[in-house]
Amino acid sequence: MRKNLLIAGLIILVIGVALVGIAFYYIPRTLGPLLSSVNKTMLGSPSSLGIGESINISKTITKAPALVILLYNDSIGKPLSVIGAPSQSESVSGMYILSFVANTNSTLTIGLVNNYSSPVVVRYGYSEIPASSLSGATPFVFMLFIGGGVFIVGLIVAVIGALMKPRPRPSPTNQAS
Repeated sequence: MRKNLLIAGLIILVIGVALVGIAFYYIPRTLGPLLSSVNKTMLGSPSSLGIGESINISKTITKAPALVILLYNDSIGKPLSVIGAPSQSESVSGMYILSFVANTNSTLTIGLVNNYSSPVVVRYGYSEIPASSLSGATPFVFMLFIGGGVFIVGLIVAVIGALMKPRPRPSPTNQAS
């Protein structure tokens, strides 16, 4: 029983590792369009904004629904007012990230407004990521989580199998009486 449990645990463990390995192999390949799109979202050259001035950024959505990402940083380290977008930006390591889903093919105009009492220098970049580029990775993301769970179950079963004490065998003298 002990040996069978240990072998079963090791087999389950190997299956979990295989599922995770396959997921790690295919996820970057299916998210290639997403990764290349995000890599193109590099910050452009600096633009100077006086008090109350704005930058208007136009983006034409051609493959709706799409995730629109706008990244920017500024010289004062505070978020600027955003006009024409459905949500405000979030700060991550000095970068402000504005993201939302555009449901129709259209031209969006987003404005970054200097709402502070001093001039500011802004660098920004934006990207459109079609929802269809995200859907190809979904099965592999599930495979990653399932493989991780199978791995943990296999590890637990293998450890239990390894730690179980063997059953004592009846001695031949006890059987003869």
